Amino acid sequence: MNTEQAVSSQNFGDSTLLSSRQKIGISLTLIIISALAWMVSLQTQLYVIPFISDNDVIFPFNFVFVWTVMMVAMMLPSIIPMVLLFTKLSQSRVQFGHNVVPTFLFVLGYFVIWGLMGTGLAVINFVIYPIFKPWNRLIAGSAFVLAGLYQSTHWKNLCLGHCRSPIQFLSHGWQDGSLGAIKMGSIHGIYCVGCCWGLMIALIAAGMMNPAYMGLIGIFIFIEKISSNGQFLAKIIGYVFVIFGLVFMII
Repeated sequence: MNTEQAVSSQNFGDSTLLSSRQKIGISLTLIIISALAWMVSLQTQLYVIPFISDNDVIFPFNFVFVWTVMMVAMMLPSIIPMVLLFTKLSQSRVQFGHNVVPTFLFVLGYFVIWGLMGTGLAVINFVIYPIFKPWNRLIAGSAFVLAGLYQSTHWKNLCLGHCRSPIQFLSHGWQDGSLGAIKMGSIHGIYCVGCCWGLMIALIAAGMMNPAYMGLIGIFIFIEKISSNGQFLAKIIGYVFVIFGLVFMII
């Protein structure tokens, strides 16, 4: 079988292979890692508020480090269902002659995409901040308006639908082997960036390592992905962002 092609669900074995102990172990591991990242965030005295405060812009390397810690803290809880399903399907492939792929490779591929986004934002932040610093308030408000408008677009719904339906993605886009796991994690990361980039831009505008803002955006992301009314709630969040952005620019 060509592992670069999508496979149907009949190519997977017994879906009950993942035991309750394994599910709990994987979930707890991801939650603990997320908690440690939150601890680092709380201990970090670096607040990145490029469009609101008068803080000096930070260098790209520092930005990427802060961004990566933030992503691990905020995103790990919301991808637990996807990671559990990946592990389950990977184990079920053993009866077809394939080795079990370490779950961390899927997670690694996922965060590589977020890291690339952080790198791009770091360069933009480093280059344009000194130029647009006089218009901090206007840019910050515009970021919230843009993020809010995106919440109601077709692309937002498409990417959010992907994140909310992991079985469809994994069963029809499965790729065996270590490289396949990294690729699938990366593809999932691309959809996740497509879903959440607006919220992240708003977070940067508000204060990237501010724990209160991080927690709030993290809750928004978790609700969108897990709640049965996630797509509706995403639109509500968007309306709030638009109103906040407009008010912030006017006042």
